[in-house]
Amino acid sequence: MAKQKAIVLKNAFCVAFSFLLFLFASSNTCTAYSEPGDSAENPLLVKSLLDLECIIEDLKDGTDYCGKYFKLENDIYLSKGHGAIVWSFMDGIKDESKPFNGTFDGNNKSFICNIREFGESETGSIFGTIGSMGTIKNLNIKGTINNKDNSVSTIANENYGTISNCKVKASISSGKNAFAICNKNYGTVEKCTVKENISASGYCTGISHYNLGNINSCLVNIKLDNHLKAETDNTLYSAGVSIFNTGKITNTSACLDIANFSKDDLKMNYNKIAGGIVSINEGLIDTCTYLGDISSNIVGGIAGKNYSKILNSSVSSNITGDIVGGISGISYGSAEEVIKNCSCILNIQAITSANEITDLNNPGYPNSKVENCICSSTIKYINI
Repeated sequence: MAKQKAIVLKNAFCVAFSFLLFLFASSNTCTAYSEPGDSAENPLLVKSLLDLECIIEDLKDGTDYCGKYFKLENDIYLSKGHGAIVWSFMDGIKDESKPFNGTFDGNNKSFICNIREFGESETGSIFGTIGSMGTIKNLNIKGTINNKDNSVSTIANENYGTISNCKVKASISSGKNAFAICNKNYGTVEKCTVKENISASGYCTGISHYNLGNINSCLVNIKLDNHLKAETDNTLYSAGVSIFNTGKITNTSACLDIANFSKDDLKMNYNKIAGGIVSINEGLIDTCTYLGDISSNIVGGIAGKNYSKILNSSVSSNITGDIVGGISGISYGSAEEVIKNCSCILNIQAITSANEITDLNNPGYPNSKVENCICSSTIKYINI
């Protein structure tokens, strides 16, 4: 009998011990509490410049923060002498193999900039490259950013992810090129606003240099000036939204004045091109609006040159140039490429060619079609 009781107690102990092991293993494989940064509800808080410097340094060391969440708790002031963040902002994280793949919620707080001297750089920006899993949202950029020797883009050099609901209200100037949001967009830029003034000696635009992705529901309300080297640099492109578009730009408005050359430089030069939305369009522009005064050698209210589709868009503008079109300065393309359902109210001053919609008279090139467009304009030819 005693032997049987011992066996029963031994079996009970084994069962109990096995159950405790199961509970211990379960507690180590499935926890009820996430680590800070593992969810949008429990983000890593960025409270100071030091916190931001740590993120930048980790990115330079190869940490991409994939799946991590950050939230900006306070405004942060950026100026010369701020160590790692100045290195990042001035010189960018130029190594594309070191992208930011986390989620950075600006929490409607601001990076307030007073940056007037940069180091050597291709294009200065805060986050360098945003990876395909990366998101920057609800972030404000304010202050003054001046790079007399190199190019500037505020949030990213290259974006493969998402930039959403960000506001750039900064005075930006560059001795080369200036882009208010990013240099190259392969991902999505949406619901962003750009204000204040942008000036450059080269390419100059309100959102991106190249758009190969999607720009949607953005507003650009600035003064843009890039005639600074008109006499010495004959390649001057400027636009309200993007210089080159091979992607999609939709539901976006540009309310700005664009000065692409000085009055003394008003002459035939095919390398000076401006458009209210893009300089050169090889993608889709749909439901966009341009309002403002614009001048260049080849100039259009929506696009300087159009090789693709412009749909459902409108222009109200004073346009001055050598070759002028209310929607596109010049259009090339096949029968499938079309300017359709567009409207404009214009005051045009031109030297060589003025058209309410676009110049289709390009011998040797197939031409785009114009369908269901309405325009009210006054046209004056000027001599130089």
